[in-house]
Amino acid sequence: MKKLFFTFAVFQFGLSLLLAPRSGWAQPPYSTADFLGTWGFGVSGTVVFTPPPTGPTPGCVGWTAVSLPIAIEGTLVGDGKGGLTGTQTFNANGLVCSGTLRGTYTLNVDGTGALNNVTFTPNSGSPPQCTTTLGNSSLTFSSGVSHIDLTGTDCFQVTSGSATKQ
Repeated sequence: MKKLFFTFAVFQFGLSLLLAPRSGWAQPPYSTADFLGTWGFGVSGTVVFTPPPTGPTPGCVGWTAVSLPIAIEGTLVGDGKGGLTGTQTFNANGLVCSGTLRGTYTLNVDGTGALNNVTFTPNSGSPPQCTTTLGNSSLTFSSGVSHIDLTGTDCFQVTSGSATKQ
């Protein structure tokens, strides 16, 4: 019985250390102000649909099924008020495009949120296949406010990655 009590006491102590607030880590509630500043990000995955020649349609209706690898990296700059800018370079099946980003974000008190209507605009001089695109992602803060996990939420992609506060 003493051994069981000792084991339980050690478990409780260990659990209290895991759950104790850590210095420098923000605890909920989170707010849009926690996304302030510059974040380096990397995302990879697969483009699973391409739009019809007439342009994108909601829900990928009429899109063509494909399987194109994609890798994306860049910076996101949050204004602490829900606005977002940045830069991005991506390689989609060998097509490399660089440009700027502009969109919005939301952040819930539990640290989850979204990057909304993020528009990629290719730099001048980019290959003609590099076009303006719109994307959305879910986000979750981890490790306080220094790291974000990202997942693409559009019908045309299966992507995930992360961002780290710079």
